[in-house]
Amino acid sequence: MRKALPLQQAREAAYRLIRYRARSVQELQTKLEEKGFDAQVIEHTIAWAHSSGLLNDAKFAQLWVNDQVRRPRGARQLRWELKNKGVSEEDIDNALSKAELDERELIRGLVEKRLALYRGQPWESQQRKLATYLAHRGFAMQDIAAVLKEFKHLPSAH
Repeated sequence: MRKALPLQQAREAAYRLIRYRARSVQELQTKLEEKGFDAQVIEHTIAWAHSSGLLNDAKFAQLWVNDQVRRPRGARQLRWELKNKGVSEEDIDNALSKAELDERELIRGLVEKRLALYRGQPWESQQRKLATYLAHRGFAMQDIAAVLKEFKHLPSAH
């Protein structure tokens, strides 16, 4: 049995990683480095993945932003996550502008889900916990405050 060439092994590893979930170029490069492939093999593998249509940072950014259904986050958080994955500002801006996020609607949905956790606590305590939770999800404080103000007078919020 012939031993697989490093380039073939790298392509197989890249394919498995991308098949599991979309990756940015930087993510794939880091994963291949962690697996011990040398720089030249990684460079060729990334070029192959690009030319095969398996790797595209603009599409990756769009998929990441569209993942709001599963894990709602604010634009600030999404920007930070994509930047840490090596996606360019241009691709991030394009993905966020195409998504047309209604952050206040996302906040409303999260507040509705979280209110049950804080039932029986004073509104001030609920509000503080919700604001902290939402801020950690990357939502702007002015949007958080506006939405929490809407919930203040609801009986279920107290």
